[in-house]
Amino acid sequence: MALDYLNKGESKLSVARRLTIPRTTLLNTLERIGWQPRSESEEGDGDVDERTAENNEKKPLNRRRRQA
Repeated sequence: MALDYLNKGESKLSVARRLTIPRTTLLNTLERIGWQPRSESEEGDGDVDERTAENNEKKPLNRRRRQA
């Protein structure tokens, strides 16, 4: 389960918090199994574009639009 989160790009700290395990336990386990983070060339499966479009839709209104 932790590997799934990590492979999706979540940080080690957030995974440890989510699963309520000590960070050192997670780090030691990852070192023991030889886990390596995904390289930048492996990332980019399309999810970034979806998140960018979603974030653009949720931009807060500027001051003029709020007052109108």
